[in-house]
Amino acid sequence: MIDARPSSCFENIGHLEKQVQDAAADLVKTFKQICARIEGSKSNPVTLHDWCSWISFLKQLNVYLARFKDWKVPDEHKLTERIKHALLALYRAESHLSPEAQEYMSMKEEFRAQKAKLRAKMLQIAGAQGLESFDEALRQQGFTAVDAEPSEETASSSSQGAGSSSRPAELPSSTNASGLSSLPGRMTNEQLAHELLLDPAFKLDEQGAGYLDNPVLSKVRESFKVAFWDSLVDDLRLTPPCYVRVLKVVGEVRDGMIDLSPSRSKELKEKIDTAYWQEQIESGALDWSSCVSLIEGMLGIAMEMQEPSRKQETQAGWKALEEELRASTPEDQPTLFCKALEYVLGRVNVMRVDAANARLRNIAHVIQNHGIEYERAHMDKKIKANPAYLQRTPEWIRAVVEKEVGRGRADLSKLVQGEGAAYEQIHTAAVLSLIMGSEPVKTDACPETLQLDISRLHKYHADFHFDVLAACMLAVASQRLMATKKDPKVTELLEHLKTSLNSFEASLVEKEERVKAATSSFEAELSAAEKELIASCLSPSQPSAYSREMLERLLEVPAMVLEKSYGPMEEQWLRLVSADGSKVESDVPQSPFVRNVYERVVRNARRVRKVISLNRKVHYDRYNQMILAESQEFKLGMQQQTEKSQTTSTSNFVGASSSSKGPGDDMQVGACDTVLAVSDDSAGAVGFTVSEESKEKVTDDEKSTRSPGAADESSSKKARL
Repeated sequence: MIDARPSSCFENIGHLEKQVQDAAADLVKTFKQICARIEGSKSNPVTLHDWCSWISFLKQLNVYLARFKDWKVPDEHKLTERIKHALLALYRAESHLSPEAQEYMSMKEEFRAQKAKLRAKMLQIAGAQGLESFDEALRQQGFTAVDAEPSEETASSSSQGAGSSSRPAELPSSTNASGLSSLPGRMTNEQLAHELLLDPAFKLDEQGAGYLDNPVLSKVRESFKVAFWDSLVDDLRLTPPCYVRVLKVVGEVRDGMIDLSPSRSKELKEKIDTAYWQEQIESGALDWSSCVSLIEGMLGIAMEMQEPSRKQETQAGWKALEEELRASTPEDQPTLFCKALEYVLGRVNVMRVDAANARLRNIAHVIQNHGIEYERAHMDKKIKANPAYLQRTPEWIRAVVEKEVGRGRADLSKLVQGEGAAYEQIHTAAVLSLIMGSEPVKTDACPETLQLDISRLHKYHADFHFDVLAACMLAVASQRLMATKKDPKVTELLEHLKTSLNSFEASLVEKEERVKAATSSFEAELSAAEKELIASCLSPSQPSAYSREMLERLLEVPAMVLEKSYGPMEEQWLRLVSADGSKVESDVPQSPFVRNVYERVVRNARRVRKVISLNRKVHYDRYNQMILAESQEFKLGMQQQTEKSQTTSTSNFVGASSSSKGPGDDMQVGACDTVLAVSDDSAGAVGFTVSEESKEKVTDDEKSTRSPGAADESSSKKARL
């Protein structure tokens, strides 16, 4: 393997690797010669003299084993250090995931699998003592090194040949330093189109992700990013230093610049020549001044390509960094070089994001006109590739139809008849059911038609639940303060609290930390006079100094109060996110409970309303079919249940007294049947169609595929969105 495919065995071909490769080639060559002699002497017995040819083979074998050991020992040390960094990144990342956070279950499972694999690999390379030493270091950093034992499959996959040991334990590249399938990566074209449909001014963030702010995922990404660069520093501290991954990052910088300016491809490959730097490394000519020159040269090219504002940012950052590099000592040079390399890569990535955002501005108007058809086409493609793709969406619609009809908020007869307003009501309630649940919807449980909005659903879930909490905090604080003091200053304090809670971004804080974070945010804004007022209100009989405990007591919400407060808030959200929600925003609720947080409720409802509206426009035809089918099935089930109940009741009645049937009994059965069995006449309009403003964007072919009610405008004007 080493002789035939060295690139599959070694991370790079350095001096030690070349010695192993040459020794392996000599050994294989001699072995082939011996095999040829044996094949040629089949008719004649092999004499003792012939076996003497094995002596040279055995000598070469000893040389190969010695060369292999010379390479293997430092290579195992290098791999052990990389595994440590990779494992530490996994433990750190996992520590940011709350045990109760159901939406990250797939990520937790992937973390566990990766840890088991890496621990098995470390056990193989460093032995039990090395693994125990690492676990002790973990404990000192506050992590518990308790994991399931690796399975046989994991262990076998880790116990590869020594020659391949350079490969499995590498950390991913610097630009995607997690390597996790469960961690969102770059946005797809479909996602970009969806974002532009919701917000024509949408732009990617400096990481190029563009996702809604998610503090948990940000911390997870940062854990892997830190581990990558720390591992790179350790590579440079080896004897001799390993520059393989350094050159890969230099290549990423160069390729990023080429992407920005393809016409300069040849020039950039000459100016940032990784082959030249590889030669410098192999010849031992690379010194510290050469490393600084490499950084300086790449930044100089980057600044040539940057806009004036970005160029100023780069120059300012480089000035401070250059001073550190020039004043460095041999001990801190590996750290400073990696810090500088990370800075260069970061500046190039910012340039790439700027270019991507400029392209988004150019296509935003096109997406506004054709984005809905684009999203439909993508969904059609998924269904064509997998006819059973839409599995969760019908189940979700069925559950909401049953729930809304059961609660009396939806009229089954109108659903079966295809009344548009009733369909809109079901769709709105269905989306809200994903937001108002006790836990955020999991990715693998989210309806397929809302997969592009999964991050938003998580954000809106946090917003809704904090709306309820904020309203309760204001209510209990008002009650506790007003009960002791009828003072205008108390009213001002409550207004301050109201402003603070209305501006609090709940989605940026984990669920368990929201009360604490909101309290801390308000406390940071309190004046000395306000703190004194809180203290005097909470302990009027025995005046004492303000403390954090007083503020926590003031804002503490009893569990029963919180539980009973969800109903009123649900009604307000439902009212405001409906299709006519914008028209009723000015109708401020009379109840102070909701009125106190109405500003944030309206703000949140507008965002949700926009998502619901777009989702309806894109998938209205499928929703029409699903709501109609589920409504008819639900109606049929109710009829069958009624008939069964009537049959059972009649049988029992006849069995008790066959001669006691009165003239009104048939009438009673008929009346019951009339109440539960709605009209079967559903030949009219079915469901909702796209609104007037987006109707022009639907092609003739699409019109022909609408459900009956969507196509038959003359049958019912109620069937419009």
